[in-house]
Amino acid sequence: MIKFFRHIRKSLIQENKMGKYFKYALGEILLVVIGIMIALQANNWNEKRKTNNTIETLIDKIEDDVIADVKHVNNEIAFYEERELMMQRILKKEVTKDDYRQFKYYEILFNYSDFNPNTENLDKLLVLEETVKPEYLPIIKAIKSLKGRKQYKDLAWNDLQKAFTDNVDYYTLSGKDFTFKRDSSSIEKTINFYLTDSNHMNRVFNYSIKNHNVLFETRIARAGLIKILAQIKQVKHQFNKDELVNLLTSLNLNHYKEVTCSSTAKDYPDLKGTRQRLLIFNTTKDTLSVKVTDKYDTNLYNFKLKPGASENHETWRGGLLNGGDYSKVISVYRDSICLAKFTEEPHGYLIIDNTIVND
Repeated sequence: MIKFFRHIRKSLIQENKMGKYFKYALGEILLVVIGIMIALQANNWNEKRKTNNTIETLIDKIEDDVIADVKHVNNEIAFYEERELMMQRILKKEVTKDDYRQFKYYEILFNYSDFNPNTENLDKLLVLEETVKPEYLPIIKAIKSLKGRKQYKDLAWNDLQKAFTDNVDYYTLSGKDFTFKRDSSSIEKTINFYLTDSNHMNRVFNYSIKNHNVLFETRIARAGLIKILAQIKQVKHQFNKDELVNLLTSLNLNHYKEVTCSSTAKDYPDLKGTRQRLLIFNTTKDTLSVKVTDKYDTNLYNFKLKPGASENHETWRGGLLNGGDYSKVISVYRDSICLAKFTEEPHGYLIIDNTIVND
């Protein structure tokens, strides 16, 4: 082919047809440029295809990571919830000598656990943020929301760890090391000390606050993970409400219970789990209004929920001194008309679908 073009150029020069020669040369240059552009475009297409494949693979890995993380974080939440209730019983002086002899409450100040989600694939996807499909942007937003909360979770956990270390030092170095011994005499001495010593009660109170903050941040982490998972399932796998409910039920989560629009929060018992996390998904094609009120009809939240959007809110600290949050109802409106109401559930979530909107 090169010899063919060279022969044409030589013939034009020999025949002194310079005008045609320059036209030919220009055409040849254009062909080269077009060829380069086609090659570059093909390379760009290939690189884009590779990047898209990488993104799809990362999202698949994130999906698996998040499911594993939610199962793990459920165990962490159960751990801190149990200790929350135990410390509340101690502070209310409901714990007996027999309770202590079973060692269930014996080391309440010397237990903690930590949870950190697997962020390796989340970080890799964020690096490719500028190249993801527009429909995947809600996944990116959910990932950023989760990671943006990490500093608060780390702060809460560090405070708990410091309190743990302080407790160990205090009971070890202040002549109260009998609390770590297991002979019968030391056990009885420890139980009497735990039941009567005001300083110990103060330490239980302080530790309960640290425990509570870690529990709250761990719940936030779980809500963030669930939001990522739900976005992936909706966007990539086109999950409908029933499929999402089945998935989240398999992760030991509870869908909010629907009640009548005339119901108020005072009609339902207070939750005995502190500072739940409000997690709501709108799977309809309508923009809806959501209102959250407590048992005293206090308006806690009002917000709009666009089609396909989700919201992740704290549900206020009401009733903590009595062992749990106040009951709450979540009302869904369109054009100021109540479509449905729901009662908040521990470890719960709400999916708004077309059966609600079209009723």
